[in-house]
Amino acid sequence: RCNALIRALQTSPVDEDYKKNIEGEAYFVRTWCYFLLVRQYGDCSLITEAPLGVDQVYKPRENFWTVYCQIVKDLEIAEKQLPDFDTMNARCGNSAGRVCNYAATAQKSLVYLTIGTLLAHPDDNFWVNRTPDFSEIGISSAQDAFTKALATSEDVINNGPFELSPSFQQLFRNLPTLLKKPGFLSAFSFSLAIRAFSLAFSLAILACSFSLAIRASSFSKSTSSASGMKMRAACVSTST
Repeated sequence: RCNALIRALQTSPVDEDYKKNIEGEAYFVRTWCYFLLVRQYGDCSLITEAPLGVDQVYKPRENFWTVYCQIVKDLEIAEKQLPDFDTMNARCGNSAGRVCNYAATAQKSLVYLTIGTLLAHPDDNFWVNRTPDFSEIGISSAQDAFTKALATSEDVINNGPFELSPSFQQLFRNLPTLLKKPGFLSAFSFSLAIRAFSLAFSLAILACSFSLAIRASSFSKSTSSASGMKMRAACVSTST
């Protein structure tokens, strides 16, 4: 859907600034989807254009590092396209629940941190006889990735609109007040939404697997029953 929206926006007659912001949100959401997929499965299909046929949907898996590079490139587009909180507040009166440019920067920091962890601990990872190549995004070692993660994190901390609660305990007692702050709600609600999507996706896969197992078991029982009836029929026929 993100791909379809990005394609449709190219010919949309809506205001250019608004179109730019919506396109940035679409790129941001696409990065979240692929970030969930690549962390869960490693190599996965990478589709960056709206498919026009079935043959464009079922694509072979791409190397996981190619997916990570695409995520970073999409986030860089989102950073440029998305507005800041002041702009959103001036336009809508409330920026709560919407992603801004610093949400993309924060997400990019997490992606860099993940890449750095992968490269720092190759013995713990899943690739065999392959050498990950992140040169497309300027990363050749774990240290490069961690350096980028630190720089983007400091940018969010020092220049972004988000803030931390001074007390972990007060975080939950002051939740109604914090929810009214646009920076908090944007990060909090989107994080919950992504986790809910991830949980729902996992449960759907589990339900499909369970359903297939039940069908396989039923088929096996019916086959065994049919075989037993044939054997009894053969015995009766023989005795007769």
